[in-house]
Amino acid sequence: MILPLEWTIKTCLIAVIAFGVSLSLRRFSAAIRHLLWAAAFCAIALLPLCSRLIPASLHSNIPATITRVLVPRQQARPIGPADSSASITQSTPTTFVALPWPALIWLAGCLVSAAVLLIGSIRLAWTAHRSTPFLDARWAGAGSELSGAFGLKRSVRLLQSSTASMPVTWGLFRPRVLLPLNAQNWPDTHIRAVMSHEFAHIRRCDWVIQMLAEIVRAVYWFNPLLWIASDRLRQESEHACDDEVLRLGFDGAEYAGHILDIARMLKARNRAWSPTIAMACPSNLERRFAAMVHPSLDRRSVTRNMLLVTALLALLIVVPLAAVRAQIVPGSVRFSGSVYDAKGAAIPNARIVLTRLDDATQQIAAESNRAGVFEFPKLMPGHYSVDISSRGFAPLHINDIDIDAARNTPLNAMLPGENNTAANPSAPAKPRPGPRASGPTHQDQEYRIGDIKFVGNKAINAAEVRLALAQTPGQVYSEDRLRLGFEALKRVYGDIGYVNFTAEPRFDFDEPQKIVNLTIEIAEDRQFTVNRINFTGNTRTRDDVIRREILIKEGDVFNASLWDRSLDRLNQLGYVDQIKNEDASFKLSPTEPTVDITLTIREKNRN
Repeated sequence: MILPLEWTIKTCLIAVIAFGVSLSLRRFSAAIRHLLWAAAFCAIALLPLCSRLIPASLHSNIPATITRVLVPRQQARPIGPADSSASITQSTPTTFVALPWPALIWLAGCLVSAAVLLIGSIRLAWTAHRSTPFLDARWAGAGSELSGAFGLKRSVRLLQSSTASMPVTWGLFRPRVLLPLNAQNWPDTHIRAVMSHEFAHIRRCDWVIQMLAEIVRAVYWFNPLLWIASDRLRQESEHACDDEVLRLGFDGAEYAGHILDIARMLKARNRAWSPTIAMACPSNLERRFAAMVHPSLDRRSVTRNMLLVTALLALLIVVPLAAVRAQIVPGSVRFSGSVYDAKGAAIPNARIVLTRLDDATQQIAAESNRAGVFEFPKLMPGHYSVDISSRGFAPLHINDIDIDAARNTPLNAMLPGENNTAANPSAPAKPRPGPRASGPTHQDQEYRIGDIKFVGNKAINAAEVRLALAQTPGQVYSEDRLRLGFEALKRVYGDIGYVNFTAEPRFDFDEPQKIVNLTIEIAEDRQFTVNRINFTGNTRTRDDVIRREILIKEGDVFNASLWDRSLDRLNQLGYVDQIKNEDASFKLSPTEPTVDITLTIREKNRN
């Protein structure tokens, strides 16, 4: 999932908290307010990471209510053209998942924002490459003095630009200060004012914090709160550095005069964004001058204790937010299946209960309809246990199934009768015929299932194949049950487009133990998409009227369940004769993994 909605909601909540706290801190120093905004952006950046690191058992979930779901009828019948004579070579197609349009819009915005960041960084690197080291003695002396005053252990490199641009600084481990072309002619007071301001940025690591904010804003570009917060962060950074300069002994009015003179001398670049910290941004100078000359303004710097307290408070907000999972948002995964007995007959009104393994209090229930079909239209992805029960049948429990949007395989479950020995492998049973494929020496003998192996399955993992087959080690082997399992497996493969799927069992008998080991050899062939859907026999009903009842569209991956439901929808129209699966012909392309479907319609006599 791209940018989960819960992260966006939590990001807005953090931003709102930061705005509220900043209002209460309006009489405090700019350095404290800058620390607040920096903590907010750090919290937003860490939120996805914390959500991943917190164990699932610690997540706070909102229990879902138990619902009853009835779904349209779905016949358990063959999925399509398995007996086609078309010659098809074995290959594995490459499939691409189309992103929904909101995700595409978000991704496009991220790419544009990333491009702006990249272009600004390239321009900065090019400027630094064209600049020359600035070795003026007065500037170097002021830099050495201020490094000691600010306690800087990092070496600051001075560069001179070929243009008369504003002094800027960037870098963390190797910070740089870019000075304009005529900087060697400046008076000592201007030099000290500029160097004090830029070195204050370096000591406070303002560039790194601002870049983090820009990256966060690029990801959440659609959120206006973060655009405002990023601008506030930059403004408070400049105010905090001005306060650092004034604490060195500068007079407020004198320092404001120096900044104004520099702004007049130099041309400020009016670019929308630059990956540097500029000294005199014209849009912010008026507020800065008012703060410089304010006699009683709080100009305290941030202490180590303030940093620790702020970091602790940020964690106290981020960790609970990360632990709260957005189960209140409706799920987007559809999960369905069918319930049938040992003879393949549908079991209506069977109760299916899903329980999340990470929260046993969250249960969702459904009932099968007259065709034995059930559906959970909206589920949160995750691991569930399944309990299926119906009057007159032994209950079925499945310990763990993984339900997600990427691989949504239907669950086809067989319930044995209450007196059926398959439900209790240890109970005695009457002898029954062995496998027909085993030869005459195994007739009239009872075997239990031993190991079950699967060969050739790539599109569906072994756990899902085993679930569809409904074969469990220790069960009494039943040829009828195995045949039903193959029918269910065929439906599972048909739901993901593998209409040419075939499976062949291989038996290995252990005569002394009366055990049969099964090896299921699977030939998946290719995943087919629908090329054309044609209709014949409809003389009065337009094609578009019939086509709107078809749940599969041309270009979609073929889905057997959707096709069956489409036929049921057509049968409910009332003006066509009963349409059966045999009324559809499937023609596979000999060169491409596509299928053409022709459906024969017999219209009712309306006279």
